[in-house]
Amino acid sequence: MVTPKGAAHSPDTLFGTFRVHWFFVLVFGGSIAAGIVRGHSHPAMLTWAGYAPG
Repeated sequence: MVTPKGAAHSPDTLFGTFRVHWFFVLVFGGSIAAGIVRGHSHPAMLTWAGYAPG
């Protein structure tokens, strides 16, 4: 495999480099928010959703 050099390479961006990570942060962040709003804020559920992306 040849690594592109100079102008041929694509620059690293915060969204592009970590796009899969951001997706999971949104999914599990949404889980935490929905749990709190719907009254399902048991510490075990919040802990699971907090540790899952990491």
